[in-house]
Amino acid sequence: MDSRNISNKVKQLHFISRKLVDTIFAGNYHSVFKGPGLEFDEVREYSWGDDPRFIDWNVTSRMSAPYTKTFREEREVVLQVGCLLFSDKIEEQIPPRKGKKHVLKQITQILSVEEGGRGSNLALALSTASQTMKRRGICMVLSDFRTSRYKKELSLLARKHDVIAVRLTDPLDNEFPSSGLISLEDPESGLQWQGVGTKKMRASYREFWDHERYLWRKTCQTAGVDTLEISTEDDPAVKLLHFFERRKKH
Repeated sequence: MDSRNISNKVKQLHFISRKLVDTIFAGNYHSVFKGPGLEFDEVREYSWGDDPRFIDWNVTSRMSAPYTKTFREEREVVLQVGCLLFSDKIEEQIPPRKGKKHVLKQITQILSVEEGGRGSNLALALSTASQTMKRRGICMVLSDFRTSRYKKELSLLARKHDVIAVRLTDPLDNEFPSSGLISLEDPESGLQWQGVGTKKMRASYREFWDHERYLWRKTCQTAGVDTLEISTEDDPAVKLLHFFERRKKH
């Protein structure tokens, strides 16, 4: 992609992102993203109906009576954006920073990245994100999730952060071509296949990917991770808007 195309793409994505932010954050920020969104206020004597999870056991032992921590909503939310790109290794890691210039620079870097290694080491990417994100944050994982070796790393990341798994799909994932000679190639391994799509093959193909989708959703549900599927035929901005609108209601 040449510099002019990258510049045009950056402007387009910046416009879309501004529209998304204006819509998503119209109202209560904490209704969109998980987490208490609170900061410590004071310790007071425990009252009936208080949440027992916030009992301060150190003060309770000193005072010989139950005391609880109280919290207030954070006055300010500092938004910092970072990015981690991966293949079978970490290709690029952009540390979280705030500011419009940083976001625009980040978009430019993403669009300029050349094709890296072969394969997809999702577990490595998740563990790296878990190690580098020191403060609680929001982590959107964009992948086709065509691997099962990431369950442990996803669960560990979700314990510390609000994780959203965005599964990128293609119409061919749901429907194998119905007729004619078909040539397929795995872009990661380089494996090739050529044949004719029979009715039985199409049924087996559909059953396989339905099971893959089920396992992905089950893995994410077990880890406490929200899921979103975006097809190459979808408008990503529209899908994200609908997703965050649903989050506000729950």
